[in-house]
Amino acid sequence: ADVTPEGLIRLAEGVTRAVGDRMELMLDGNQRFTEAQALQIARALDALGWTWFEEPIPQRDVEGYARLNAAVRMPITGGEQYTVVEQYEPYLAQKAYGIVQADGGWCGLTEGMRIARRAHEFGVPHCPHNWHNGLMTMANAHLVAALPEPRVLELCMVQGPLQWEILQEKPRIEAGHLVLPDEPGLG
Repeated sequence: ADVTPEGLIRLAEGVTRAVGDRMELMLDGNQRFTEAQALQIARALDALGWTWFEEPIPQRDVEGYARLNAAVRMPITGGEQYTVVEQYEPYLAQKAYGIVQADGGWCGLTEGMRIARRAHEFGVPHCPHNWHNGLMTMANAHLVAALPEPRVLELCMVQGPLQWEILQEKPRIEAGHLVLPDEPGLG
């Protein structure tokens, strides 16, 4: 069944009640909403104290992202499919993203750092998209650790056997935080 903004808002309210202040809440819209729907949802999430609303509308709608990001205090995020800093320029110039989400698995670590530095010049944090196996998770974790103001790393817990078995050693996760190893390499 199609998800309506009203139905999604009711779900978000229930999640907010269930979670309380034990963790940050973020929603990925997967570019599925119209701007009007996204605005309705964004206003509700903002009022509920959610941390961000990720890619609510089609990616290429820079002006729509700028309007959404200006309409709420909560950051509107995006850019996970972009691979070079030049693709982020219009979003940064128009204040369309409150957080950029360049994925080190797609853009590479060097370009990921270029994107993060450029976003930082605009006062925009970088929280990488990360929905991959353990190796890419470790790469993105190192990217986050190298940021001037690190925030959070998305961590998929349902990847299957390649999630951690692809690594020599599974990293420690303590109290919801992935602990980077002291040894060289990505893990």
